[in-house]
Amino acid sequence: MINSRGITARVKTAYGRHGIGLAFALIGLVVIAVGAFVVMDLRRAGEEVRNMNAGAVRGLDLIGELQYQTQEARRSIQYALTTSDSNLQVEYADQSRAADAVVADLAKAQRHEGHGGKNEEASALAQFENDWAAYLGIRDQLIVLVLQGDSREAVALDLASGVAVFNRVRDDLQEIKRLHKDEAEKQMASVDASYKRSLLRLIVILGLTQLAAIFAVRIVQKSKMLRSVQRSESRLSEVIESIHEAMFVIGQDERVELWNKAAERITGNPREKVLGRVFRHSMPGLDSKRLRTAVESSRETSSAAEIDNLVFKSEKGERILDARVLPFKGGTAVFFSDVTDNVKRDETLKESEDRFRNLFENSPIGIYRSTPDGRALMANPKLLQMLGYSSFADLAEQNLNEEDLGPTYKRDEFRERIERDGSVTGLESMWRRQDGAEIYLRENARAVRDSEGAVVYYEGTVEDVTESKLIQEALRDSQALFNSLVNSLPQKIFCKDHEGRFTFGNRAFREAMSKSLEEIVGRTDRDFFTPELAEKYARDDKLVVETEQVLDVVEQHISPNGEISYMQIVKTPQYSFSGDVIGVQGIFWDVTRQRAAELEAARERDLLHALMDNIPDTIYFKDELGRFVRVNQAHAEWLGIDSPAAGVGRTDADFFTAESLMEVAAGERNIIRSGIALVGATDRLTRKDGASRWMLSTKVPIRSNEGRITGIIGIAKDITDRKEAEENLEHNLAEFLDVVSAVSEGDLTRRGSTSDGTLGQVVISVNTMLDNFSAMLNQVKHTGLAVSSSAVQILRASRQIAEESGRQADGITGTSSAVEAMAASMSHVSKNAEASAESGRRALVTAEMGDRSVSNTSEAMIRINTAVEQTADKMRRLSKRSSEISDIIDLIDDIAAKTNLLSLNAAIEAAHAGEAGVGFSVVAEEIRRLADRCARATRDVNDLIKAIQQETAEALAAMDNGMREVKEGARLAGQARQALQDISFAVRDASSLIEEISIASESQASVTRNVAEAMQNISAVTLHTSVEAHETAETIKQMAALSDQLNQAIMQFKVNENGNSAAPAVYDSNGAIPNISRAE
Repeated sequence: MINSRGITARVKTAYGRHGIGLAFALIGLVVIAVGAFVVMDLRRAGEEVRNMNAGAVRGLDLIGELQYQTQEARRSIQYALTTSDSNLQVEYADQSRAADAVVADLAKAQRHEGHGGKNEEASALAQFENDWAAYLGIRDQLIVLVLQGDSREAVALDLASGVAVFNRVRDDLQEIKRLHKDEAEKQMASVDASYKRSLLRLIVILGLTQLAAIFAVRIVQKSKMLRSVQRSESRLSEVIESIHEAMFVIGQDERVELWNKAAERITGNPREKVLGRVFRHSMPGLDSKRLRTAVESSRETSSAAEIDNLVFKSEKGERILDARVLPFKGGTAVFFSDVTDNVKRDETLKESEDRFRNLFENSPIGIYRSTPDGRALMANPKLLQMLGYSSFADLAEQNLNEEDLGPTYKRDEFRERIERDGSVTGLESMWRRQDGAEIYLRENARAVRDSEGAVVYYEGTVEDVTESKLIQEALRDSQALFNSLVNSLPQKIFCKDHEGRFTFGNRAFREAMSKSLEEIVGRTDRDFFTPELAEKYARDDKLVVETEQVLDVVEQHISPNGEISYMQIVKTPQYSFSGDVIGVQGIFWDVTRQRAAELEAARERDLLHALMDNIPDTIYFKDELGRFVRVNQAHAEWLGIDSPAAGVGRTDADFFTAESLMEVAAGERNIIRSGIALVGATDRLTRKDGASRWMLSTKVPIRSNEGRITGIIGIAKDITDRKEAEENLEHNLAEFLDVVSAVSEGDLTRRGSTSDGTLGQVVISVNTMLDNFSAMLNQVKHTGLAVSSSAVQILRASRQIAEESGRQADGITGTSSAVEAMAASMSHVSKNAEASAESGRRALVTAEMGDRSVSNTSEAMIRINTAVEQTADKMRRLSKRSSEISDIIDLIDDIAAKTNLLSLNAAIEAAHAGEAGVGFSVVAEEIRRLADRCARATRDVNDLIKAIQQETAEALAAMDNGMREVKEGARLAGQARQALQDISFAVRDASSLIEEISIASESQASVTRNVAEAMQNISAVTLHTSVEAHETAETIKQMAALSDQLNQAIMQFKVNENGNSAAPAVYDSNGAIPNISRAE
């Protein structure tokens, strides 16, 4: 700090005491005047800032309150339009009207708070007042329509005019708010500029003062200068501290240099904790990234920047701030205000609108509004679902007064009652859905009227009561059916209360009592029966009521003439709807015949039991599905079960193998189908445990009283032992036949196996016969061999004589052979000619067959041509259908494009509707996506159709080529047929020539054979001379042949050698017995 005393002394010494005093006085006056002026300017700037902030805050609060009040008035009208309660409608209408005065006062206050009456804000406020007045006129009409019960007309008016006008009101308020903010920012900028100018002036004055003190009067004490600067800083601090907005200054080094009380109040951070720190670390709960970005942007552009909805989190909770950044040479000033309440108010308003929309969209009952002339103004999804409409637009096309909505829809009665009473409650009628189905609806509605009492629209709720209506009708039908059934029954039915008084009696009971229903109801048994019977009936009734058990007895009645009859009596407790016993209900009928039938049935049942339990054969009953209904003990033992009852309900497949049941099941199905009994059937049944039996069965159908076959009765006898004896007999007989067959072929060594019985005795006799025959054959065999030996010796001598005669005939035989060879050669030529003729005939037949084959081929080619032409025609029609499908695809594509355009328009309308149209915009987006998917699918299908058309065209071209090839093949087949016909004619001519050659060759062969026969005659004459020589040899030869035949016959028999001696055998030169048959 500068020492002021030293400076003053030096100044006094240099210039003198008076000059220095005058200089000090002048400088002091100047400093005081200028300082006072600057201070006044700064105070005025501070006051303007405070007033401006207060005015801006009050203006924003007034605008926010205007928005809230107008929304509340609008919401009250919406509630009145959607509710069906007339009291609530009146209450909502009063609430809406009560907001008028508040809105008027707020508008007047806003006009007063306007920034100097600027033209734009004043004009916007005037526009708001005009639009609000227009909306109030429509609002009053809506209230009248609602109170008159014409909800539909009111909704139509609201949709047509009210929504648009209120949207203008809301836009006006937004515009006023924007203009107010802009004007406040302009004024703040002006004040800020004035403040900066004042501050700059103060700085300049202080600088000049310091320069003057330094250069003009070096004697000015530094301490006084510092006090003056401190006072200026203090005053500047007071101005800053008095600002309503939070303010802090960020230096070039990013550190906080100033922090006012408003900043402490809003953020909760004291000045000592913030000053000197980097600003992004000074407020940990603040979104410093957005603030830093705004600061950097304002420094780069040297212009102010704004940040809306800046979130600041602290221990006290989350706050929403609006910040303004103002750069200056030495740093950046940041102003921010707390707008948390305004944001929450806007969120509350939006949430309220969302709740209303959610209530309307998700209501479990139908909600609607309609005009008196029948037009639908509004309908929620539940009502659209009830009536079967996919969208409200489809329903809006219908007119409730003109359309045939149902066979019992009471539209005239609805309008009459709602015009008369103002509301309709519980009106039930049958409606017809869009798909033609009929449903029952219960309707509650009221008329909404305008201020003049005219019905604006009807609004109401609709509930689907189809199920309850159908239940009521079913109950009525059930009651009618019960009465019809009870009165038609031949049994006597009655009901009594706790005191035994009759409460009901059907027609049969009344006829039996010879009383009418009026004469029976209210009476007791004592009024109709003897005291003994009345007492007995009272005891029975009491027992049924106390035990809640069913009394079912058969009582015997003896008439005065001695006839006995039986009555079946059933009494049960009668319950109320709550389950309490309120009396007795009974039914009785004559069972005399049934009683006699039961006795007869019991006797027959006893006989059947005796038969089933004692007969050794198996007896069973089956239903038409093959299930056992009853089996006797013998059949249960055969099935391998413990008792007959264990087999009931089961089938043969549960006990026997499937292979053994094939024929059995087929036979039983035939009985069920044809009704023809099966008698004496033999089947081999094998159980699943391996046990097998032969059963001889008789099965007959069971017929009902109507003649329908309901099952079969089977009786089976076990014939396993007899079957095994038959099989054993067949086996022994087969072996015996095998022995007899071998014996018949000459094997006399075979013998039959002996056994007991008649067949065994026959086998023994045959064996004895074979033994005797074998012995006889052995003797004949030995004798024949001896004869053969003697014949061979005589034949040898005779052969020598015959050889000489043979040599004499050799010459003649050679000549005869040559002639015969020539004859054979001629015969061969004739045969070859005949074979050639036969080959020609075969070639002719083959040519004719080829002609026929070619003809058939040609006809087949013609048929193929016809079929291909038909296929080509069908392919052309398919191509035409594909073209038609392409037209349909183009139509679908056009519809998808229009749907996409419609969804775009709907999205635009939803955007115009603001927050209320968010849900509708989502639906529009879904429709657009669906249209896009439909368009893509249409393009894919169109590509497939084009590919099919191309492939169809290629197939048509291929089929045209095939048709040309078929026609060419038919032409070539015709040429082949003509060629084969020419070949056939040529073969027929050649065959004729070959036959003529064959005939000539046959003639030559005949002549040659005549020559050969002549030569043979000559040979016969020559040989006749040796006949006598051969006679002896022939005789011996014949004897040897007979002997040889005898030996051969004996050799056919195979016998056992029994040791008997045989005649000596004669052997040839090789040591073997000669073959007599080759002696010649």
